[in-house]
Amino acid sequence: MKLNLGNVENTYETARKTLRHLGQQGKESGKFDTDHLPTAAWYMVRQAVSLFDRRFLMTSAIIAIMVELPFYVLSALRLSDKVEELAYGLGYVAVALTTLLLKNTFHMRQVMVASLVCIWGLRLSIFLLYRTFHTKDFRLAPIHRNLVTATSFWFYQTLEIWLNSLPVVLVNSFGHNPSIGIVDMVGYLLWIIGFGIETVADYQKFQYKQEHKTHWCNVGLFKYSRHPNYFGEILLWFGIFFMVVPTLRGWTWIALLAPVFHAFVIMFVSGIPPLERKYNEQWGNNPEYQRYKEHVPILIPAMPSNEIRQVMKKLE
Repeated sequence: MKLNLGNVENTYETARKTLRHLGQQGKESGKFDTDHLPTAAWYMVRQAVSLFDRRFLMTSAIIAIMVELPFYVLSALRLSDKVEELAYGLGYVAVALTTLLLKNTFHMRQVMVASLVCIWGLRLSIFLLYRTFHTKDFRLAPIHRNLVTATSFWFYQTLEIWLNSLPVVLVNSFGHNPSIGIVDMVGYLLWIIGFGIETVADYQKFQYKQEHKTHWCNVGLFKYSRHPNYFGEILLWFGIFFMVVPTLRGWTWIALLAPVFHAFVIMFVSGIPPLERKYNEQWGNNPEYQRYKEHVPILIPAMPSNEIRQVMKKLE
């Protein structure tokens, strides 16, 4: 990135005049006026970020670290075993809102993308925090074993938040604002469908497990997918990506890494695989569960093959 020295000088001069004005007010009144200091400081931060980190890549990483660090300390000191559930979604909210405010342009696309990321993050954090008071996520147990596993977990979670936030970070950093078009509409549609599926699936599974603690969830959306909530989450993050596509130029197409990486983690790392292993350990010898696995797809919802045959027979 080529640094514009003229902009640096302008920023320095504006900051110097602001502080000198505050000092002059203090001399005249005999009291240093600090009312405008937060505004002046925020202005200088915004200008510094726009000069040295135009695309907010380093800034968003710092934000993610600052948000996750207090939760990491609480977890490492064993002061709380519930912070992991709350911290994940809040990290996305903080990155989206802060980068939006730093750019301070508030184009419709920026506001919409940031708002939808915040809605998803807040919904997820509230749901996971509420759920943890009723049941514990077995996948989080290993991180409390020692400081090494805890540190590794929080480092990975911070990295994931930063990488998955690339679309909203980049769109918030752009000055250009193409008109809303068909690609945006596709993105909004994907987000709405995905958010709806994830929310409904989470609710259905939570309610079912309250009454059937020793049985896998096979009602509602889980009749058509073994992990519909994850399908919805993948769908909505591709929706976020489509919303920013019209603004992407050159290397900023790295935003595509976000939904691809998110889908990869869900399908092959910390989403579906540990759940499938747990279910196989619990119900692997159960013939009914084997039939459920045979007829219901693992991710993409589809009518079970036995129901398809029944429909076909009725049509014959």
